[in-house]
Amino acid sequence: NGYIGVWHLDETSGIHYDSSSNDYDSSSVTVNAQGQTGTAKIEGADEFTINHAVTVNDPGNCAALDLCGSNTPVTYSAWVYPRSRGQEGAQFGGVFSKGATAGETVGYKSSFDNNEPGSQIDGTRAGRNGGINCSSDIPMNTWTYLTYVYASTQHTIYFNAVAKGYRTYSISTGDGANNFKIG
Repeated sequence: NGYIGVWHLDETSGIHYDSSSNDYDSSSVTVNAQGQTGTAKIEGADEFTINHAVTVNDPGNCAALDLCGSNTPVTYSAWVYPRSRGQEGAQFGGVFSKGATAGETVGYKSSFDNNEPGSQIDGTRAGRNGGINCSSDIPMNTWTYLTYVYASTQHTIYFNAVAKGYRTYSISTGDGANNFKIG
């Protein structure tokens, strides 16, 4: 099916299982509420607040969760229900990440930044973050299908299948030893 990882977030306790054939099950879950099936868009939903995440251990050298080798182009997508903007420099407002903090040489993240409209996608370049911001704000207190497409140097962000941000930007690709995080 071509999926690298699919996490439905419908488990009500313990780890979250990857529904793809790669078995990238979570190694830890730190969330406000887990497996909220009554409020979810598809099957389940976790409620994330500051510094909360579902963590998937780094699967190894240039594995499928890294942007290297044949792992690009790549598409990330998630149903999100933001209740507030993120805080600059904090994990708050995060959708997914693997590295992409100052000083890292490779990595990526998607977040809702308090200082920028919409959603922000960052990729690292020589240890410096940079990326694209959306042309419009993501709606609060409603479900939105967020999609990020990275192909070579082309980055595009979509809200509900409508392109909201685009940039040609070269990021460092390669093996990153950081864990993959949802939230």
